[in-house]
Amino acid sequence: MTAWLAYLLLALALLIICALSAYALHLWRKVARVEKFRAYEAQQARIHILENLEVVARALKEGQINLTEACLRIYVLLDLYEEGAHWSQQASWQVFQRVHQAAQAWATHQAREALDSKEKYQQDKARRALEEQLEEEILQANHDVLQFIHTQRQQHQIVKSQVQSFTPPKQATPSTQQ
Repeated sequence: MTAWLAYLLLALALLIICALSAYALHLWRKVARVEKFRAYEAQQARIHILENLEVVARALKEGQINLTEACLRIYVLLDLYEEGAHWSQQASWQVFQRVHQAAQAWATHQAREALDSKEKYQQDKARRALEEQLEEEILQANHDVLQFIHTQRQQHQIVKSQVQSFTPPKQATPSTQQ
């Protein structure tokens, strides 16, 4: 092998290494952007869940929604928020879970439509009895949920200021995906 061929192969190897390094850097930056976008989306989802939770909690506080319906909605929203990690934070929130478990035995939607009026009356009577029995606990738990929302909102303001510098990418259209 001649010296010029060795230099040529060395230069080619260095060129390949530089090209692969540049591509690796490009991929690393792309992964960082995707991770930042996912964090942004997760943050936005958490904010929307908090907003929905606040609407239901305030409606319950103002008597605009019946207790059972509010408990079921609050239960689902709290469960969605951080995949239910907050259930252990507040003992008072267990009332939402108890109402949810009791409500699972009741017919809803089309199954309720199929019930005769006597069965509907019995289920409504059981629902009202449960609401009367747990009303104070539900209202206290609702107060705790509103406090939780306030606390979380303050924490989101801190995180929001950190995420604000992020601009989500525009949605790709079929013509730009090529």
